Amino acid sequence: MKAALDRVREICLALPETTEKIAWGAPTFRVGKIFVMVADHHHGDAHLAIWCNAAEGVQESLISADPKHFFRPPYVGPGGWVGVRLDTGLDWYVIASVIKDAYRVTAPARLSKQLDEGARKRFKATLIDGHKGLAFEVPFDPGRKEVSGMLNGVPFDSIVVRRAKKIWVLVENELAAGAKAAAGDEVDVILSVSEGSRRRRSFAGAQDDDGSTPPPEPSLSAPDRGRPAARPRRRSGRSGSSPGSASRSR
Repeated sequence: MKAALDRVREICLALPETTEKIAWGAPTFRVGKIFVMVADHHHGDAHLAIWCNAAEGVQESLISADPKHFFRPPYVGPGGWVGVRLDTGLDWYVIASVIKDAYRVTAPARLSKQLDEGARKRFKATLIDGHKGLAFEVPFDPGRKEVSGMLNGVPFDSIVVRRAKKIWVLVENELAAGAKAAAGDEVDVILSVSEGSRRRRSFAGAQDDDGSTPPPEPSLSAPDRGRPAARPRRRSGRSGSSPGSASRSR
């Protein structure tokens, strides 16, 4: 139990201006107001859990999708809060995502903006033209197979490809045209590196390209789990494709 609580504490206290206070016999985490409460069996609960503030509709969506891990907590449940069990094997990536979204819906706007700005990385890259089409090299590991971002100010969703110990993002011709960029041009790139930036998948039956089942990725902004309207373009390229002669870059 201590290891799980320490991990929750680490995630919460890493968020801007978060403080911890013992209340009702258990730790609570606050950004002015409480956004996460620990339920450590003192209410007679069968599981070690946290109660997290959430946007409207999220509680129902998560519980319906996976009642093993999510539940409606007492007291704050009618207000839309969602309970997250810590001892049922839920991936810590998902737990951290729920905590951070609880913070977003509770914190003042300036702190939410600060958190979101820290979840984006901006860099310059050069477009190369491989036999599978245009691509640009990413100078860091985004830790996922799909990314969202901006290319010269144009929103996109795309595929991450690893080749020759480098990491590339594929670029559709339509996106390049909209960004007014061609092979050999330097482009301005902003990539989202937050937990919620990957395309949402359903809890049941979703599989990654390697055949494994990914952890659920709750979207706490709305119960709709589809692609955000701000990302209207199709994914660049096909999963598993390659930028081809990537060695010609820079």
